[in-house]
Amino acid sequence: MKKILLLLIPTLFLTSCMYFRNPLVPVSKALIDEELTGLWCSPDNPDKPEFQISNAGNNQYLFSELDDNPKLSEIKSNDKDFTRAYSVQFDGNKYLMITNNKADTYLTVKYEINDENVYFTGLNESFFENAVIENKLSGNVSTEKILGVESKHIEITSKTNELQKFFKENKNSLFNTDEKTTYKKVADYIQKFSKSDVWHSDSPDVTCKMISEIKIYSISRDKKTIQAEIFHVMEPFSPVICIKVELKLKGDKYVFAFTDPWNNKAFGWFKYTDDGAQFFIDCKKFDKNGKNCARLYGTEPSTLRDTTLDKDFVKREIDGEQKEFWEY
Repeated sequence: MKKILLLLIPTLFLTSCMYFRNPLVPVSKALIDEELTGLWCSPDNPDKPEFQISNAGNNQYLFSELDDNPKLSEIKSNDKDFTRAYSVQFDGNKYLMITNNKADTYLTVKYEINDENVYFTGLNESFFENAVIENKLSGNVSTEKILGVESKHIEITSKTNELQKFFKENKNSLFNTDEKTTYKKVADYIQKFSKSDVWHSDSPDVTCKMISEIKIYSISRDKKTIQAEIFHVMEPFSPVICIKVELKLKGDKYVFAFTDPWNNKAFGWFKYTDDGAQFFIDCKKFDKNGKNCARLYGTEPSTLRDTTLDKDFVKREIDGEQKEFWEY
């Protein structure tokens, strides 16, 4: 794998140099590594995320490239736009098992996460090629032309237990340190939409500000559920709602319901639009001790803009700082 970013392109399964027919560690032993999820960029271009990693359920992840679409990190609906992976730990190292939709081809890459950076290290393909030639591993080595370019393919067919034995016995020769690639985390979420409305109360000396934000952490593959965090406050009067919820697709909206910190029964919806999103929140039943929070609820739907790259939007609005906002 000459460039680790290619892991995000499904056609890699047609052009990669080396792949395994069996995983080093099966998906049944996958681990949850929450540090992987979010937006990642090249350290040389910190303002432009290159790919996102989202939770796909069952301890697996979806990799998706980001393009110049105004909806910065919208997950595409076609399976061909996804690369599936899971994280494992073996013999002191963490690996990503990157697989296709049939789960019959595996690419293997070591990774480390430190100080919001992820470091990918490729396997030493020449070493594995010689292992196949010398019958230390089962497999085939072949060469073919792809788009007029000679490409070598190393197919390793050894079973999982054989791979694990080989990795343990050759731990000092497994990796190609020249293929260590670094990406920097932009954010833990994969999308964010925000708004801040200013209005005057009955007292001319009091200015109020309603701030709403939705951070999206994962979208299911069928796009029917969203895992997100809702932040909602009216400054300077109200307590803050900051809660993680599951939103479920109903018609053209994602609906949610939760009990707020004051035991009020809240509900609402979130909807993607061509230029951002819409958000609505209300309360169907107030607790006797939570009625003082009524001003947070029952508003008209709000228009939110994509603030995925504006990580400090809420803090800046609460602090009253001014900043020119650029178009995404």
